[in-house]
Amino acid sequence: MFRLYLIMALSAAAIGGFFWIRHDAANDRERELRAEAIDRTVNEIRLDKESDDAIDKKSDDDLRNIANGWLRRPTGPE
Repeated sequence: MFRLYLIMALSAAAIGGFFWIRHDAANDRERELRAEAIDRTVNEIRLDKESDDAIDKKSDDDLRNIANGWLRRPTGPE
């Protein structure tokens, strides 16, 4: 009877260990994904700031010309 309890305890410990390791790996992956998202967002904010600074330096006529060029650009299948 003792052997049966020992086998059941070892089985429960093995199953518990397996799920604990999987949970830990999932937490690590979630942390990596969050860090990547934060880095990407910070990079986009920096690029937007640089873009805003570049736009602030342009005159209204330059901005109109850029907008016209963008609007006249062909889109869709050719």
